[in-house]
Amino acid sequence: MLSFLFYAALLAAFFVAGLYVLDWFIKSGGRKGDENISLNAVFVAGVALTCGAAFVVIGIFTGSLSLLKWVAIALPAGLVATFLWRAKTASDNKRIALELLTEEELRVREAARSDPKNAAAWARLAEIAEKKGEHRKALDYLEKVRGLEPSPDIYRRAELLKKNRSGL
Repeated sequence: MLSFLFYAALLAAFFVAGLYVLDWFIKSGGRKGDENISLNAVFVAGVALTCGAAFVVIGIFTGSLSLLKWVAIALPAGLVATFLWRAKTASDNKRIALELLTEEELRVREAARSDPKNAAAWARLAEIAEKKGEHRKALDYLEKVRGLEPSPDIYRRAELLKKNRSGL
């Protein structure tokens, strides 16, 4: 049983190290500078890393080529670890995006307060409120924009927002 735990810990260490290397590669602009590689690609790569690590680690330490039972154990463990890593990454990304949106909202709100006739600032506040899911606030901001700069686009946007909100 102790050797099984040792192998499992070693596999987990290889797997986590592989994910960090993959994450670093993506964020450093690998693949010709494409930083927007999907999490699904990372997931598939993580599964491949897990399988490869399982064969290498268990094969080296046991000297056995009958690795099927070990892969059957390692693969679900790797999938669970990858899923948890993806969930954490997605959660971190959402949190960071919300923080950036909140900071932008503060700056734009200050611009709108200093110049209440700035239709662009009120329109941006409406966009930010909509992204944050604050539909009532977004409609209020769009009403201000309609009062300052009536245009068919603003009317369509307000109507679309009303429909989306009522459809929820």
